[in-house]
Amino acid sequence: MKKEKKKAAKPAAKDSGKGKTSLERRKAKDKPNLELRVLILEDSAVDAELMERQLRRDKTSFQARRTETRAGFLKTLKEFSPDVILADYTLPKFDAMQALKLARQRFPFLPFIVVTGSIGEEKAVACLRAGADDYLLKDRLSRLGEALRQATEKHRLQRERENMAEALLGAAERWRTTFDSMNDAVCLLDEKGAIQQCNRAMNRLLGLPFKQIIGRNCLDMICGSGKIAACAFHLARKDCQRHEEETFWHGRWYRVRVEPFRGADGGFAGAVHIMNDITIARESKNRLRESATKLSHAQRIGRLGNWEWNLEGNTLEWSEELYRIWGVGKDFPLTFDGIAAMIHPEDQAANQAMVQQLLSERDESGCEFRIICPDGVVKHIHQHIEVTRAPSGQAVRMFGIMQDVSERKRVEKALREMSEIFRLFLKHNPIYVFIKDENIRPVYLSDNYEKMLGRPLQEILGRSMDELFPSELSRSMVEDDKTILRDGAPREFVEELNGRIYSTMKFPILIDGRPKYLAGYTMDITERRRAEELLHERDQLLQNLSAQIPGMIYTFLRRPDGRYAIPYTSNIIQDNFGVTPQDVYEDAAPLFAAIFAEDRPRVKAAIEESARTLSTWQQEFRVQQPGQPMRWVWGKSEPFRLADGSILWYGFNAEITERKQAEEKLLAALQEKEVLLKEIHHRVKNNLQVISGLLTLQAQQIDDERLRSVLQDSQSRIWTMALIHQTLYQSGNLADIEIADYIRGLTGNLLSSHARVAMPPTVIFDLLPLRLTIDKAIPLALILNELVTNAMKHAFADGQPGEIRISLQERRGVKFYAPAKDTATARRAPSECMDATPREGIAPCVQTHELSIADNGVGLPESFDAASQKSLGLQLVAMLAKQLDGALAIESAAGTVVTVTFNRHGKSQEKT
Repeated sequence: MKKEKKKAAKPAAKDSGKGKTSLERRKAKDKPNLELRVLILEDSAVDAELMERQLRRDKTSFQARRTETRAGFLKTLKEFSPDVILADYTLPKFDAMQALKLARQRFPFLPFIVVTGSIGEEKAVACLRAGADDYLLKDRLSRLGEALRQATEKHRLQRERENMAEALLGAAERWRTTFDSMNDAVCLLDEKGAIQQCNRAMNRLLGLPFKQIIGRNCLDMICGSGKIAACAFHLARKDCQRHEEETFWHGRWYRVRVEPFRGADGGFAGAVHIMNDITIARESKNRLRESATKLSHAQRIGRLGNWEWNLEGNTLEWSEELYRIWGVGKDFPLTFDGIAAMIHPEDQAANQAMVQQLLSERDESGCEFRIICPDGVVKHIHQHIEVTRAPSGQAVRMFGIMQDVSERKRVEKALREMSEIFRLFLKHNPIYVFIKDENIRPVYLSDNYEKMLGRPLQEILGRSMDELFPSELSRSMVEDDKTILRDGAPREFVEELNGRIYSTMKFPILIDGRPKYLAGYTMDITERRRAEELLHERDQLLQNLSAQIPGMIYTFLRRPDGRYAIPYTSNIIQDNFGVTPQDVYEDAAPLFAAIFAEDRPRVKAAIEESARTLSTWQQEFRVQQPGQPMRWVWGKSEPFRLADGSILWYGFNAEITERKQAEEKLLAALQEKEVLLKEIHHRVKNNLQVISGLLTLQAQQIDDERLRSVLQDSQSRIWTMALIHQTLYQSGNLADIEIADYIRGLTGNLLSSHARVAMPPTVIFDLLPLRLTIDKAIPLALILNELVTNAMKHAFADGQPGEIRISLQERRGVKFYAPAKDTATARRAPSECMDATPREGIAPCVQTHELSIADNGVGLPESFDAASQKSLGLQLVAMLAKQLDGALAIESAAGTVVTVTFNRHGKSQEKT
C-alpha cells in the first residue's frame, strides 16, 4: 500500500507551469493582461501586416512578432512566450509542419493556426491531424479573429482537464481512506474491465486476497459469461453513461452501479463499480411493490388519487398519482395553506367553506374546483371526502379521493363550442338543416328556418307538416319521407314554396340497424336556376353571333406542362382547319396538324414568346387541308395568366386568302411599274446624252469662243440632269436618291471637265446623308453645277492653288430671312441669319437644310450686287432656289460663299 501511495503522489508534485502558454502563466500569477502575444511565422511582411490588420479589425488587443527561419522561430518562441502562432504553410527554408512539431514539443497547449495562400484538401487534413488547430486562406482572413478565439478556448479547456487530473491524483490518499471505509463493495476498473483497485468491502465480498483480485476482470468474476451483454459495465463501456442493475450473485441480491470516467481523448477510460447488498430490502420491496403497483395502475388509469388527513397529528399523506395530478414533486409541502394556495382564486372560498362544513357537521361531501399547477396549467378536479369522528363527534380523520376531470371538462367545453359554432354556421348559411322523427315531425331545425317560414323555432318544432306547409305540398312531403324511412335510401327533391325553388336532400339515420330519424338539408336554388337559364340563353346567343361572324372566336390554353388545348371555339373552326370543337377541347394537336409544315414552328415559337412576356400574339400563316388548296389565316389574341400557372388567350382568327392574293397581284403590278419607271429614266438619260452629244458637235463647228462656252454650259446642265436619271434607275429606289453620293460624283466629273491640269482645286466635302425626291434633287443639282463651275472658272487665277468646300447640313430651329418679293437672292451678313425680328419687305422662315459652296479664291468685287447681275448662271441659280422655295445668300470675304437654304419636304417660308 505504501508503494501505491508514492505512485499516486508523484503526479501532484509535477511543475504546474509546464506546457502552459504565457497567457495562462500570467493569469496564474494574478497579473491580468488581455493583450495576446502573436508569433507570425511568415516570410512576407505584407502578408503579416494583413494578418495584423485583420486582428485589429476584429478588435483584438495583441503584440506581434514576425520571423521566417527555424532559429528565429525557436528564439522568439523562448523569449516572446507567444499565446498563439500564425504560420505560413511553406517558407523558403522552413515550413509550418516543422514549426508545429517544435511548438508541440515545448508547449503542448499553445494554439497553432496555419495561414497560407493556397492549400489542398489533403494537406489541410494533414495539418489538422498533426495538431494544427485550424487553417485559413490569405484571401479569406475575415475568419481569423474567430479562429484565434476558438483555438485559445480549446487549449484552455485541455489545460483545465489536465489540472483536474493532477488534482485528482494528488487527492488519491484522501480518497483511499474514504474508499476503504465505505460499506458498499467498490472497485476501480480499466477500460477492459480489469480491476485496478478495490476497497476492503469488495475484498470481503469476493473472499480473496488483494493480490488475487487486482488485475482480474470483473466480467468474469461478477457478471459471468452468460450476462456480459446486459452487464452494467458492458453497457457503460458502450455509451460512456452511468448504468445500474440489480443482480443475483452467490445467493444474494445486489444493486450494481457503474460510474464511467473519460480519458484525455474524451473516450471511455474506465469505471467505478459499486455493489450494495439489497437482498432483505428487495424481498420487502417486492411485496409492497405488488400491491402498490396494482393501486398505482388503477389510479393512473382513472387519473384518480387518494389522500388522508390525520387531524389529531395534523399530518397529510398523498398517493403518487396526486403528485402527478397537481404537477408537484415529492418535496411539495403538504400543508393546508400550501394546497389552498394552488386552488384557483375563484374556487378557494367555496372549497374552504365545504371543509369547514365537514369538520363541523357533515360526514361526507363532494365538489369540483380548479387548481393552477406550477407550470401554469389549469386543471379541473372532482373531489369526494369522508370524515371519521371520535365518539365525542369530533372529526379526527378525513379521507378523500381526487380525480382529474380536465379532459372531460375540455371535451364538454369543446362540444359546447362546436354546438354553438354549428348553430351559428347554420343560422347564417343558405343551407337549411332539419331532423324529423318517425312521425315526420321536426325535432331539430337550423335557425334560418325562422326566416324561411316566418315563425320562431319554438312554434315550428314538433309540428306536423300540415301545420307548417300548404296541404298539397305537405302531403307530398309526408309520403316522400315515409318512403325514405321505409326503404332506407337517400333521395333528392326539387320543390317550390312562396315563389322560390328549393332543392332538398333527405336520408335516414339508423339507430340499432333501423331508420329512427329522417335528416336532410335544403338549398334555395332559385337564383341558380335563373342563372342557368340566363347562361343557356347567352350561350345560345353567343353561338348565333359566332355563326354570323366571318371568322373564328376562340380561347387557347397553354397548361403548366406545356400542352395546348382549345376550351372554346366557334363552329367555323371546321371550315378553317377541318376539325370540330370537340377534337381540340383537350388537345390542340389536330389544329396544329392543319397548319402548313413550314409555318408551324414559327406559329408555336410566337405562342411561347407571347406566354413568356404576356404580349399580344398576332400571326399570319397558311393552312393546308387534304384535297383543298392552300389558304391563308390571320390570327390575334391577348394572353392572361391563370392562378395555376396556365396561360389563356382570348382571340379571333379570320381567313385572309383573298387579301393575300390581292396583295400578290398588287406587288406584281408594283414590280412591273418599277421596271417601267426604270426604263423611262434610262431612256430620258439616253435622250439627254444624245442632246449633250449634239451640243458637243455643234460647239465644234462654231468659231465664236463665247458662243461655244454657252453651248458647253448648256451641255453641262443637260449632263447634270441625265446623271440624276442614271442614279435613279441604278439605285433600285425610284422615289428618291442619296444626294450626298450624287454630289461627290457630280463634282468629280466637273473637275475632270473644267479644272486646269496644272493645279486643280482641292474639293472638301461635309455632307449629311440625305435622300431627296427627283423634284428637289434636279434643281439642287443644277444649282451645284452652276456654282462649282463658276468657282472653277473664276475663283482662282492661273496657276493659283485653291480649295472648294461643299457642305450639306441640317439647320433645325434656326431663323433666317428671305426676300418677300420675286427675287430669291439677298446679300446679307452671317449675323442676319440668327435675327428673328421681322423687317420691312422681308419675312422670317425656319431653315431646315443648307447647301453651301465656298471657295478661298479672289472673291467678288466690292460693287457686286446679285440683284443687278445679268449672268445666266446667277439668274438660273436664283430661279432654281425659288423653285426649291428656298433662300439664296451670297457672301464675299476671304473668297466667296453661296448658301442655298431649303426645306426637303415642302415650303420653308410663308409669304407675308
